[in-house]
Amino acid sequence: MKGNKKNFKILIIALFTVAFLYSLVSMFFNTVIGVIELIISLLLFGFFAVFLSTFKSEAYSFFSALEESLTPKQQEGLKSFPISLCILSDGKIIWHNELFEINIMDGLSAVGKSFSDIFTFSEDNNTVFTNDKSFCCVKGNFKTGAEDFEVIYLTDNTELFKNSELYKKTKPLVAHILVDNFEDVINSASAGEKTFFPSRIEAVLEKTIVTESGGFLRKLEKDRFVAIIDKQTLDKFIEDKFSILDKTHKLVSSGHVAPTLSIGIASDAVNLSESDALSRKALDMALGRGGDQVAVKSEHGYEFFGGLSRGVEKSAKVRSRMIASALLEVSDECSNIIIMGHKMSDFDSVGAAVGLYRALSSTQKPVNICIDREHTLSKNVISKLVSAGYENVFISPQDAISLTKSDTLLIVVDTHNPNFVECSELLELSKNIVVIDHHRKMVNFIENAVIFYHEPAASSTSEMVSELIQYFGDKVKLFKTEAEVLLSGIMLDTKNFIVKSGVRTFEAAAYLKREGADIVNVNAWFASSIETYRQRAALISRAEVHFGCAITLEEEFKDELLLAAPQTADELLNIEGVKASFVLYRHDDIVYISARSYGCINVQLIMEKMGGGGHLTMAGAQIKAESCESVKQELISAINSYLEENLKETK
Repeated sequence: MKGNKKNFKILIIALFTVAFLYSLVSMFFNTVIGVIELIISLLLFGFFAVFLSTFKSEAYSFFSALEESLTPKQQEGLKSFPISLCILSDGKIIWHNELFEINIMDGLSAVGKSFSDIFTFSEDNNTVFTNDKSFCCVKGNFKTGAEDFEVIYLTDNTELFKNSELYKKTKPLVAHILVDNFEDVINSASAGEKTFFPSRIEAVLEKTIVTESGGFLRKLEKDRFVAIIDKQTLDKFIEDKFSILDKTHKLVSSGHVAPTLSIGIASDAVNLSESDALSRKALDMALGRGGDQVAVKSEHGYEFFGGLSRGVEKSAKVRSRMIASALLEVSDECSNIIIMGHKMSDFDSVGAAVGLYRALSSTQKPVNICIDREHTLSKNVISKLVSAGYENVFISPQDAISLTKSDTLLIVVDTHNPNFVECSELLELSKNIVVIDHHRKMVNFIENAVIFYHEPAASSTSEMVSELIQYFGDKVKLFKTEAEVLLSGIMLDTKNFIVKSGVRTFEAAAYLKREGADIVNVNAWFASSIETYRQRAALISRAEVHFGCAITLEEEFKDELLLAAPQTADELLNIEGVKASFVLYRHDDIVYISARSYGCINVQLIMEKMGGGGHLTMAGAQIKAESCESVKQELISAINSYLEENLKETK
């Protein structure tokens, strides 16, 4: 500190000398200017002299007060304190003990230096780092006169910190692995492949998890595995975006079917037991989103990798039969049944509700469908049903609330997100909840359901319900209009059987056809008014294409947009080079997005980045915003982010 003060004095004297000589020289050219410069130089010199004197006096007063408050032994103890410490004023070090100088500064003084120039802080500010060392940092404050000072105690925890980091890196984690389509792969394989193809899948897992990463792998069933890996291995997998998914895709059978994996991992469990439980939930989440992906559960939520392929359709209908049986059991224990879909109900939502109404009517329990008939995309279908005798079946959300009892069975169809249901109050009032949905699973889902029937590989909820009805017995018979409404739900979500149509989709359609559904009548329900057609044409004319994604918007709300927006999203896919489409419109202070694709681009992942969700080929979002234009910029950023993350898959 003395050296710094001496250098500062020399600098002031040198500057004053230069200024004095400069003013003398100026007098030879202009006496007035020279005198003025000399006076200014004297004033500045006087100012700095007073400043130094005041600073010296205040510093002397501070340290004198500090010394007076301490006994000689305390003064000596402060200097030789066994922990490195320093005193700060306005972030700068004004004093430190000898241990600080030896352990941290390598014998040099740190007085006058900024604390932040020497140390870097950890995120929690409890640890500081310098020269490959880490110190536990404890702060304290005291006041002398009008001055505030900060005392910092530093304990060397370098070894402890290294051991802590090593523990974090080598912390064991449980991973559950499922071969999604094992049966389909084996069935498609030749006779010779059937014996060794499973071992090829195991070899990929063994090489990636055990040989290359030093993990542990055990086979639980023919298509299920459990692995133990450490945190640094998980970080490596995340960095290469779980290339193990791509490695298994290359194991194509002679029947041209490639195996796909679903993996669940928990990264922040307290112990192995909790890691096992959470990784199982993560696997369920991965399967609920269509499979062929990894779900990593952390304290911040779920992170997903992969999931760009279509969901794996199961050829067996065992689960449908089990769900139908379970549904009959829970309905026997209730006093009444209420069925509801999502807000702005579409054909699929209404069709599924109507199909379940007819099936559960056989239980002789009162059954109603909760629907907001003023805010729906299915007014023409509802009118047709009302004419067919459904007037007392459809009830408003307010009436549904009044009918809900402690033993009421609530069935939610075509959504599993509590924020999207027709009446969220019913979820809070009901203890017995059943969820039937085909959309890819979102992190925010209805968790307290007694039955959660979720098939992301299904084309629509109407397809799922059509299968369920067939297991309720011969006494359940659909009326012609009911069969047509169910068929309209399938046709809507498959774009007239163009996308996401599997074998079970056509089997469900065939069943509905046998029940009397007329596809000509159904197709007529999709017809739009001339105003809707004009609105659709206007939206298409304003569309812009961004990296294969067509985007259009409408700031001024019109009733026709409710139908025109999703229809426009479908039509934009017919434009050459368009792989995905997004239509935005604003109603009040909410911007609605309808997203569509043929599967090359996963619109669900893009919509999830904006708080929405849906399916691989059909998704949406609702965003509170003042304009569609601002949301459009967010959408473009989300598209760019998606393409950067999945560039290889989207080429």
